Amino acid sequence: MRITSLARCFRIFDINRLSYCVRYPFSSRTKDMVKLLKFDLESPDPLVVERAKQRVIDGVERNLVEPETQSRNDKILIREMLAFPLAKILASLSGDSFVKRRYARAEANALRRFLEKEPQFASQLSADLGVPITEGFVPFVAYANAAPEQYKLVNAELDSGRVRLRRQETLVEFVAELFRQRIEEDIAKPMKVPKRYTSIAAEIKGEVNRDKAYSSVKEMNLGPVTTSEFPPCITALIELAQSGAPMAHQPRFTLSTFLINANMPIDPIIEIFRPTPNFNENKTRYYIEYSMGKKGSGTKYSAPSCEKMKFYGTCVNPDALCGRIKHPLSYYIVKMRSKKQAGDKSGA
Repeated sequence: MRITSLARCFRIFDINRLSYCVRYPFSSRTKDMVKLLKFDLESPDPLVVERAKQRVIDGVERNLVEPETQSRNDKILIREMLAFPLAKILASLSGDSFVKRRYARAEANALRRFLEKEPQFASQLSADLGVPITEGFVPFVAYANAAPEQYKLVNAELDSGRVRLRRQETLVEFVAELFRQRIEEDIAKPMKVPKRYTSIAAEIKGEVNRDKAYSSVKEMNLGPVTTSEFPPCITALIELAQSGAPMAHQPRFTLSTFLINANMPIDPIIEIFRPTPNFNENKTRYYIEYSMGKKGSGTKYSAPSCEKMKFYGTCVNPDALCGRIKHPLSYYIVKMRSKKQAGDKSGA
């Protein structure tokens, strides 16, 4: 069924209602509408498929999805609404844990932005995600699993196995994290869908620009640093930071000191760490400047050697070049020199 005919069927829904469903694509209201639309995976509108594919790519590269919510065109809003469940399918079929985690976090970031402007919807949306909020209280287990680290139980008010969400930003962060977890759970499950989606998911995996994903900012200029020439261990650490998963001190130190010694500017380094849990920009900037020797004792720290990387368990996915070098920075230097020499020959 094409969007044009779908839109005719749903003239009874006004634009504001459709816009709500686009902003909150997991809500009970949206699910009811999608059911009524009887969206057919066997013969979807090509524009819905393309929008779903782009939604995943944008989420991975920019750490944010930006659905069209301001349109007064019901066909466009319905297309956006239907793109969300299809995007989850494509992210799942990619088989790439980095793509899955980045996409889930991007959707949560979009939700957070909407709820910061419309906190009045947070309680209902939490209920739609399976966690009812009663008089400002949520079940203890749900809070412990989804509350942001800065709002953990140390300062929380407990009552009969429940925790009070006293601040608006706590509630927003709580619902956003619930949403992220729900998406990760959904896309981790096996999916039986038409084979055509497997090839589309493979296209996504191949088209994602990981340099954009690593910087998290589309316009960021990394200058002379070329992340595609980084050793596999550093690429894995960047993916870990960008996935939003917890990151221990040693991997964090390894990554930051490598990037510093590779002459990456401070701001792009900060952006790489931004998705990590409990991120604080001021603390991260100070930590980087301290490692550069601009703060504290004035000592510039070097990145760990390959031997130390193996000891700490951060040496992963070694390739042929790894067997010939003793330091991650040596790997990068060799790669950059080879690239320069190849460029010089082609320009001769």
